[in-house]
Amino acid sequence: MEEVGLVTRHVQSAIPPAVEYRLTPLGEHFVEPVELLCAWGRDDADALDQLAADQRLGVLDNRAAIAL
Repeated sequence: MEEVGLVTRHVQSAIPPAVEYRLTPLGEHFVEPVELLCAWGRDDADALDQLAADQRLGVLDNRAAIAL
């Protein structure tokens, strides 16, 4: 995430050594979409679990097209 500019890394010369990460402005902008994705996963956890179970059993059919 540091490499793509979402966080900055600050090494503190202390014993024991400490490293602190901070969100960059780009990282701050990235928070909202991640929170929305997490909320979607929480809200639709049962449907996602059922879909995964169906895929494991090879039972996947048109149910994948239903609205979660």
